[in-house]
Amino acid sequence: MKKQHIEFSGGTILLESGYLARRADGAVMAKYGKTHILCTVCFKKKVDAGAGFFPLSVHYQERFYAAGRIPGGFFKREGRPSEREIIISRLIDRSIRPLFPEGFLHEVQVVCTLVSYDPDFCVETPALLGTSAALLQAGLPVAGAVGAVRVGMSDGDLVPLVSPKDIEESSMDVFVSGTKDGILMVEASAQEHSEEEMLKAILQAYEWMQPLVDGVQEKFGDAPSAEWEDFGPVKAGYVATILKGLAEDFDEAYALSDKKERDARLGVLRAQAAELLPEDAIPAVASSAIGAAEAKGVRARVINDKRRIDGRDLSTVRPLDMSTQVLPSAHGSAIFERGATQVLAATTLCNVVDSQIIDTVDGGGKQRFMLHYNFPPFSVGEAGRLGATGRREIGHGRLAWKSVAPMLPKESEFPYAVRCVSEVLSSDGSSSMATVCGVTLALMDAGVPLSAPVAGVAMGLVKEGKKTAVLTDILGDEDSLGDMDFKVAGTAKGVTALQMDLKIPFVDKSILKNALADAHKARAHILKAMHKEMPKARKEVHETAPAIRIIKVPRDAIGRVVGSGGRVIKSLTADHGVQIDIGQDGTTTISGMGHANVSAAADAIDAILYEPKKGDQGSACVKKIFGDKILLDFKGCFGVLTGVEDLDVSVGDEVDVRIDKVDKVKDKIYFVLVNDKT
Repeated sequence: MKKQHIEFSGGTILLESGYLARRADGAVMAKYGKTHILCTVCFKKKVDAGAGFFPLSVHYQERFYAAGRIPGGFFKREGRPSEREIIISRLIDRSIRPLFPEGFLHEVQVVCTLVSYDPDFCVETPALLGTSAALLQAGLPVAGAVGAVRVGMSDGDLVPLVSPKDIEESSMDVFVSGTKDGILMVEASAQEHSEEEMLKAILQAYEWMQPLVDGVQEKFGDAPSAEWEDFGPVKAGYVATILKGLAEDFDEAYALSDKKERDARLGVLRAQAAELLPEDAIPAVASSAIGAAEAKGVRARVINDKRRIDGRDLSTVRPLDMSTQVLPSAHGSAIFERGATQVLAATTLCNVVDSQIIDTVDGGGKQRFMLHYNFPPFSVGEAGRLGATGRREIGHGRLAWKSVAPMLPKESEFPYAVRCVSEVLSSDGSSSMATVCGVTLALMDAGVPLSAPVAGVAMGLVKEGKKTAVLTDILGDEDSLGDMDFKVAGTAKGVTALQMDLKIPFVDKSILKNALADAHKARAHILKAMHKEMPKARKEVHETAPAIRIIKVPRDAIGRVVGSGGRVIKSLTADHGVQIDIGQDGTTTISGMGHANVSAAADAIDAILYEPKKGDQGSACVKKIFGDKILLDFKGCFGVLTGVEDLDVSVGDEVDVRIDKVDKVKDKIYFVLVNDKT
């Protein structure tokens, strides 16, 4: 058995191996407090001759017994992965994928299983450390150990975020993974923090993760290397062959600024490049070699001439076009275009009782704001399979959600559940950031009073030796041929979310600072264009959206509103055509079509709750006439008006009165006229 204790943020992360899952190529139990995660790695000893890519799969899964819970719903066992499990799986995948060398094609599967859960300790850091240790233990040719740290802010100071409570109380959440050589991945959300603060948090996280990296490497880095087939030299030979025959042709193709024309020409050249290679070439090696050959000229032009594929300079944002109110029946809608990337965003408003129910090991809860991202095959001009929502769609949707969510009004200010859907109609780079812009417009079109509009942009990087070039608003081709995909979203004031994926590990402060500064300029440019289309949110929600009103019913009066067997509340619902939901604390939500119906139901509840007091005045309805006495209905309370023999009124008439006396002993109310109409 191997055991490694790593001190971290006042606690200890324990990595153990050699006891559990011994048939796996690598198996490490990562323990942080009472959180225990079994991280396993298995890989195929032979490469599939038909491999078309590096087959790495990462699965983080939570068992409800880890927290002493039984899953909710009809089937009492864990089913398809939750959004939380998918997001954590992606965090691990994006952190370890760059560690594998070019030409490594053995299938690798990582499975991280949460078997014990401690609400005082987050799972991401121990899961990634356990995975890193298991990869090294398996003898895979990864470029060293990986560490990860979550950084937040407390009273203006940067602090490690250890528990979910820490995250909830922090105004920023910056998760950074990396190696000894540099940063690999960043995932962050923030409450409009400045670019300088975000950069400081990223660099601090890198510094704090080094003891974790050293701890993993020290105990697990000496495992003997497994035997594997090295296709790196083969790929290099293929690249040379392709460049010899087609280098100028690829350069000419990438000089075409029109994407459809460029893609058509590249398709022909890729087929020609494949014909230059041996017939028995493994598809993944051939494809990677063709991509490397294509990238050669493009990267050289960017580095040396500061010239990009579509002719832009390094910092110019592609042409913008946008419009709102594009769907007549949707509560809010918008189309946002940036270059060849186009999204259709729609917003739906509903009662808060329709919020998304979340069922996780930590108890879950309800999510009032939902954002769903769809990426159909036609968005990239392909005929593909349509099925269940993919991990990429979940991840991109979550990033857009984190970007916009901080700007939504509180439930007390805007008592609606909100669902936004982004349909990617055309994609050529950073559809997730286009989603942020489109959803912001759709929310404002729906009358959602955002604190501030949000926009996003994707930054890229080309690094050759000591020469670097930071690219603003990258194309899809620049994403695949470059070294970094750095998405930054925020308001005019500051950053709300960012995500960075690197193909090469580095921690160059000047590069990151320049990327954030250029992203800020680009975001300001996009926000200006969005302001021109939609200066502020509409004052009223769409006519087809439900009207919602929230009132507070005293807890001791809930029974009066509900009535015996629900008689009163059922009558209110039927009479006014509304839905009434009363919480245990008396918070009552009234929703329905039309403000008049909702207001009438609210007035009826107010009448039920009304407690008469001396001096109250208003209009009362004549119910019965007894000589010199009249029985009146005043806000649901009955009382008498005396000495009115000469008052010319009939049953059903309205008279203006004031309460003169309330006799609580005899349970009687006495009125006097405010305006004698006789």
